Amino acid sequence: MEFEVEEFPNVFSLDRYRLLKGYTELSQSTTELNDVDQVYFNSRGEPKVINKKFHLTKDDVEAILIERVEKNTTTETLVIKKADFIGKSMWDFLRKKSAISARITHEEWLDKFHSRIETVAPGDGLLCNLVTTAYFDKSDRLIDTKYEVVFVHKKVDVLNLQQELKYDNE
Repeated sequence: MEFEVEEFPNVFSLDRYRLLKGYTELSQSTTELNDVDQVYFNSRGEPKVINKKFHLTKDDVEAILIERVEKNTTTETLVIKKADFIGKSMWDFLRKKSAISARITHEEWLDKFHSRIETVAPGDGLLCNLVTTAYFDKSDRLIDTKYEVVFVHKKVDVLNLQQELKYDNE
């Protein structure tokens, strides 16, 4: 089994959160292997065996690194870049001019969406309540941000709204 692993930056500027998160993903990928299976990591041209018995969970990483968590709820319009048409995974949105991924947890709206009562098309957005969760380390540095859409008020035709605003300003 071969993994594509990012090349590590300078060891002195290594992001501990990224390193531990990467190790967590690697250790989770070995849980289904047989006892005789081996996992190797190529380090400076030499294969090194990875200990499959040592596992670090996402909760372990957070307990080690996260000192403070801040949650903020806002009502805003997110432009849909990529929807999840089948399950309950992450959607990709444009928030102002930044791309974000967020899980929609508003079950009632999701049920309507998956049963085609609510439909979305290119140029649509969602007016929604967005929970932004920021995670800070012991040095008060932001180490991760997660987004969750907890309530969808309505679908917004962002493309036509932008056109109307453009004509209003002329």
